[in-house]
Amino acid sequence: MKPPYIIRGSIVFPDGKPCPGARLLFRIEDTIFEDTFSDVRGRFTLRSGSGDGVLRVVPPPGYMTKILAEIPVALGEVREVDLKPIKLVRLPLIRGRGILPKDAEPARLYVRSLNLPAPIHVLTDDSGVFEIQLFYQPEQKTIAFRIEHPLRFLHRDFTVDLEKPGKVEVVLEEFEPRLEKTPYQPGRNNLTPLIDKAAPPIKCAEWFNSPPLALSDLKGKVVVLTLWAGFDTSHFALNRLTELRIIHELFGSGGDVAVIGVHDAGSEPDEVEQYLERYAITFPVGRDADPYVSFNNYGVNAIPQTVLIDKKGILRYAETEDRLLELIKALRRRS
Repeated sequence: MKPPYIIRGSIVFPDGKPCPGARLLFRIEDTIFEDTFSDVRGRFTLRSGSGDGVLRVVPPPGYMTKILAEIPVALGEVREVDLKPIKLVRLPLIRGRGILPKDAEPARLYVRSLNLPAPIHVLTDDSGVFEIQLFYQPEQKTIAFRIEHPLRFLHRDFTVDLEKPGKVEVVLEEFEPRLEKTPYQPGRNNLTPLIDKAAPPIKCAEWFNSPPLALSDLKGKVVVLTLWAGFDTSHFALNRLTELRIIHELFGSGGDVAVIGVHDAGSEPDEVEQYLERYAITFPVGRDADPYVSFNNYGVNAIPQTVLIDKKGILRYAETEDRLLELIKALRRRS
């Protein structure tokens, strides 16, 4: 039996001190064969049956590798190797400003990332200035963002190089919203039979952050209704909750957009309260009435599910990914 290939090395902070707790993974193609963590001295050792693969470095929060997060490894006939110290640097603070056309009213703008598994969502101040502090190292060194006006069809995509972030200034431009009805995605809920019909009613056993609500109470508003559950911690679910918090903050509770949620009936009221606190949710949320009345009315099995209901109570969209804000703006303009 051949002895394993051995890869040794160390992880160091920007000041040269050892970095404990960094994760190291050795993968061959798409399969991870070994993983470990750096010790109190910043040292690590990986053993593998193959000497050809990729060493992936996952730094602790707030840091990124100075050069490569993924280091190609090709040992050939060499059975052991000691790598040079892998140096970390602090993740940059991304600063920028969105610039509006002269005829556009000042507003807080919505900035979101486009190519991260755990997307970033922030609002600018009233003058369009934003700051984004990354807390984990992305797989790529260039991040794509979109900055968008909350009321008008103005946006702009831009990229930031993490190694040379600088200060970003982005001039927003007019765009045509994507208003087509897109087919449901396999593995998601097929709400096609409900589209362009009166939205089914919701019925909840308890309400949080609000007195009891019914969709009939919300005529005259664009309703952003999401059926969800706090135990779902997938990237998709957490991204949607963050997006909803931003939309709620943009439009408030007194305007013509209402963000509401219906939580799965399987959780007790105190559990729902804990989820609302954990995810900093301040918009109205009801706990579905048994036995899953609202979920069944909408035919929801896969969560979260967001639907958009127009001011007349007609369900217009059930596939909103990547265009939630622009669809809301379009529905606001309809009488």
